[in-house]
Amino acid sequence: MAAKLTFVSATDRLVGIGLSLGAVAERFGVRRETISRWRREGGGFPPPNNWPEVLAQLAEERGEDLTHFANELRAGNSPES
Repeated sequence: MAAKLTFVSATDRLVGIGLSLGAVAERFGVRRETISRWRREGGGFPPPNNWPEVLAQLAEERGEDLTHFANELRAGNSPES
């Protein structure tokens, strides 16, 4: 059984695929320092309740961007080009 995602583990995974914590902060409409506070385990600054949906949207958008880019690369490097 997979471990339950936390805000910290979810943002770590987004960073691992190339999203910055600054981009996460921008999506939430907060400063980068706020994201750092939310990431402190056991801290007094929990992230908002809608964080899973917000991060899911970021992941979906990144996936769409990467798929579009992959298609561009294939079209631009095809033998017919």
